[in-house]
Amino acid sequence: MSEIMGSSDMWPILLALTAFPAVFQLLLLPFCPESPRYLLVAKGQRAKAAAALNKLRGTHDIDRELNEIMREFEEMQREPTVRWVDLVGQRQLRVPLVIALVIQMSQQLSGINAVTYYSNDIFGSAKFSPSQSTYATIGVGGVNLLMTIVSIPLMDRLGRRTLHLAGLVGMTVFSVLLSLSLLFQDSVSWFPYASISGVVLFVVFFSIGPGSIPWFIMTEMIPMSARGKAVSLAVLTNFFCNFLVGLFFPILQESLGYYSFLVFASLLAVFSLFTYLKMPETKNKTVDQVLAVVLGTPQ
Repeated sequence: MSEIMGSSDMWPILLALTAFPAVFQLLLLPFCPESPRYLLVAKGQRAKAAAALNKLRGTHDIDRELNEIMREFEEMQREPTVRWVDLVGQRQLRVPLVIALVIQMSQQLSGINAVTYYSNDIFGSAKFSPSQSTYATIGVGGVNLLMTIVSIPLMDRLGRRTLHLAGLVGMTVFSVLLSLSLLFQDSVSWFPYASISGVVLFVVFFSIGPGSIPWFIMTEMIPMSARGKAVSLAVLTNFFCNFLVGLFFPILQESLGYYSFLVFASLLAVFSLFTYLKMPETKNKTVDQVLAVVLGTPQ
């Protein structure tokens, strides 16, 4: 915004302000509890682990979770070290890993970064002035933040699978509506406003599920012995897909114009079907229980 340091003279100060969140986090870090898993497994301090878990969960009924952490660790100690090739060679690792990687892909290839990176251009195409486009983009960012906060309590109530699937289906619908509103904005007077609604609702559905669930779902369905390697592959997949969208969306937009969002709609439809067929519900389940569902084996 040109009114708030968005000028050639003030932008260095605006850039420097990004240090404040980092400083704020550093100041709050001493008040954060230590990882219960680290205290229990690495330090052998069950009492401190229980206190930390109690602070995080807000309940004293944490013995079952502590026992589960210890049981996973003891099982991991008995298992041989997982090699990179084992992630592909062993079915009990390969199947949940593939599901986790596809879920990561669904986050980035949904088109969310195309919307956020180029929202000013999208609103400009909808006949909004540069100033109006900037305010609309800021509003979309605010909606993203708000709905992400709202989604936190919903995850334990509705479940990860339900929210992720609902988010993908909603994004599919509104990516189609966004494309149509841009295509026919010259024919219908209120379609430029429909494009803003399409962007906002697209972001809302992203925030309630695909925005956060891919980042922690794998820890709930991949054994601890393979978790480090699996997470690193997931992060690589996520950022690579992010790179692809940032690189090719301008080309896609130039070639297909307003039809470019239909490409994302098609991908979202595929990811929705995959989630419906393959993604397990992990709410209130141990890793072994989730693996039994994923692999189709009796518990």
